[in-house]
Amino acid sequence: MDAHERAHNGHPTAPHDEGADDSTEPRRRPVVVHVEDDDDLRMLCAEILDDAGFEVVGCPTLRAGRLAIGASVPDVLLVDRDLPDGSGLDLVRWLRSNPSYATVHVIVFSARRSREDVEAAIAAGCDAFLGKPCAPDMLVETVEDIARPDPDAGLRRTGRRRKYAPVAGPR
Repeated sequence: MDAHERAHNGHPTAPHDEGADDSTEPRRRPVVVHVEDDDDLRMLCAEILDDAGFEVVGCPTLRAGRLAIGASVPDVLLVDRDLPDGSGLDLVRWLRSNPSYATVHVIVFSARRSREDVEAAIAAGCDAFLGKPCAPDMLVETVEDIARPDPDAGLRRTGRRRKYAPVAGPR
């Protein structure tokens, strides 16, 4: 077996392929800003998402959420609809009105799950809606699907395509 064959068979002494990334830098973890006034739920979600490979910034109010987003643009905003200082949908509309945040994906995470509530969240500009309560794997799957888009990701994991309400069409 020559060096080329060893390289493609994973032989430990095989030379590296040209252009291979020899960096020892870890990949950047996607950042999720989670705006939720229930301390226990915010901490539980942070633990679940941290275990799934996300960096989570927890915020108990809209004001804290805006400050966190302004300090460092996240990959995902996970926001409750009903907060002590207003509606999470106001934060979504604020985010969508600012071109600096065009890359932020938004998930509304709410116990208000009527058709009208889901439609209001979508009209405000969210990318997905997730009802409370939900199983930890559903939370992770939804955030992963939004943060790392792959149209067949849900199909591979669950045998069904996405289980949440994705937005169809432009914002």
